Amino acid sequence: MCLPQLHPAPHARQALVLGAGLSGSAVAHSLASRGWTVTVLDQAQGVGAGASGLPSGLAAPHVSPDDNVLSRITRAGVRATLQRAQALLQSGTDWALTGVLEHNLAGKRRLPAVNSGSPTTQASPAQVAAAGLAPGTPALWHAEAGWIRPRALVAAQLRTPGVQVLWGQQAHR
Repeated sequence: MCLPQLHPAPHARQALVLGAGLSGSAVAHSLASRGWTVTVLDQAQGVGAGASGLPSGLAAPHVSPDDNVLSRITRAGVRATLQRAQALLQSGTDWALTGVLEHNLAGKRRLPAVNSGSPTTQASPAQVAAAGLAPGTPALWHAEAGWIRPRALVAAQLRTPGVQVLWGQQAHR
């Protein structure tokens, strides 16, 4: 595969991103928003051919008793994803901030002993009942969480000015 010869302006910043899924499109969008010229290569023939083409997904953070790095980084990632969705997508059609109830099977997820600033709390009896779970079922409520249509987010991110996508491409080295 040969890329077309580009003649960038002096000091122009260029990037090549492999993969046009959720991660690749997010990187391309972020770089292009900062003035980079971005070329994205993907072996598929169009948006959403892989896992990013699933009909819907949840954006909810990981929770741990010690508020470890994974918990903090997923909390930041969920916030960033929902902010991006708000900026690029149609609320109620492509995404929504609905809150997410996490059924706490076998007590695997516990909240930190000290308030970490996380919007995750123990689910109320009303939230547990609304989910169709038996009274007293352990569950967590993620207030800053929701659902999203991954394919819509990928497509919107790839439409960012400065992003060019080349479909049907394989990178060999």
